Order: sequence, then C-alpha cells, then structure tokens
Amino acid sequence: QPHSSTPSRYRVTENLPHKTLTRSDVIAYAEKREKRNELRNIRFYLDLDPMPISKEKFSNLITEISGRNDLLELRHDYIQWLFPNYFRSMFNPDSCPLTTEEAKFFRNCRELAMLQIQAYKLMYAFFGLLLDTQTGAVSRADDYEIRMNATLVPDGHNRLRIWRILTNMHNVGFASFAFQLVDFLTVAASELDFRSQEPFTSRLATYGRYASREQRLQNYCLVEEETDLETSVVLKGEYERGMIR
Repeated sequence: QPHSSTPSRYRVTENLPHKTLTRSDVIAYAEKREKRNELRNIRFYLDLDPMPISKEKFSNLITEISGRNDLLELRHDYIQWLFPNYFRSMFNPDSCPLTTEEAKFFRNCRELAMLQIQAYKLMYAFFGLLLDTQTGAVSRADDYEIRMNATLVPDGHNRLRIWRILTNMHNVGFASFAFQLVDFLTVAASELDFRSQEPFTSRLATYGRYASREQRLQNYCLVEEETDLETSVVLKGEYERGMIR
C-alpha cells in the first residue's frame, strides 16, 4: 500500500505559526471597495461572492458536489475556484488567478486554511484517497482501486487537475501536503500501471524536488514559505503547454 507519513511532532496545526488573522479580519479587508475586484478568490472562499456562471458560493458548492463523483467528473467550472494558482486558466476564463496578496491571506488565516483543506478532502475522495488533515498523510479509501482506475490510471483531464492541486498546495502554504501526495502517487502509478506512466511520474518529481525527504519532514514549514513563487515560476511553462487544468 502506498503510504507517506509525517511524524506526529510535525503536525500541520502546530507547524503553521503565522496563521494569526481571523476570518473577521480578512472579511473586513476584502470588503474594502478598492479590494473587491482584487481578492476574488478570497471573497469566494469566504462566501462573499459566488462563482460568476453557476452563482454558487463556496459553502453551497462544497455541499452540492461533495461525494458526487459524477458531478465532480463532468463539471469543469469549479476546479480553478477551489484551487487558485498564479496563472490564468486556459480552460476557465471566468476564474481568477491567485494574487500574491491572496496567497498571504491563505497562509496567515487559519480559518481560510481549514476551508482549503475541505477542498483538498473533497478531491482526495474523488480519487479514492483519504487525507489526514493533521499531518497531510495520504492513505487508501475503500474504493481506492475503483476511483483510481476511473480517474488517474487513464491519461486524461484528471491528471491536469492533480497538477493544479499540487501547484495550489505549494502556493498557499501546504507544500507538506504536496510532498506526501507526490510520494503516494509515484508509488501508485507503478502499482496500478498508469498509462503514460513515465511522463506522469517525471512530472510528479517536478513538484517534489524542492527538498529532500528529511527536509520535508523536519522543516516543511520553512519549505512552504520558500518554494512559493519559485514553484509557480517553474510551473508556468506547464500552463503555457496546457498541462494544468
């Protein structure tokens, strides 16, 4: 069974010391007139604004699509809003790139971070995975093989979603989650005989190469801070080649 674990002394809730802003603090700032068009991803996450087409706010969207694998597969309007990145999506022109200011809010507001984890859990379940929200460790759900064969074993658009999720993790302060997901999927690709396996695992390595395993486990809070823009610059070429949904 593919498995990545983080020692209990390196728990996320203990290793994010800069999460000091409250939800009220962020809302007050996001409600400033001059900021309403600059913090659209934050405003979506805080239920201040809906997605432009479906008119769903974050909490409504999570309720609507949670556990509904058919909707998660067929809908293409939500992934960019749940996992914003620094570059504009070529697939959803109605979504907004993450700004560096927004990334700092995700990193510094615990309540925003917990909402982001809700989105990660939703997509992990879609892929047949379980997320330990305290450590970022990945394990198999009961429907693991069924879901993986439906989503990631084929070489299709769900792999583009994985790249977006991993990039988002680096950008908003969850690089430790990204490292563990990379480790898990690298083993899974071999065990389940993913199609186009070598290109998939090679690209996974791009997301995991910023620190040794020892650095990930012992210093991942520092790694989260330092790989932010560097990761996005490296991965910008993948946006341009259509490799990130």
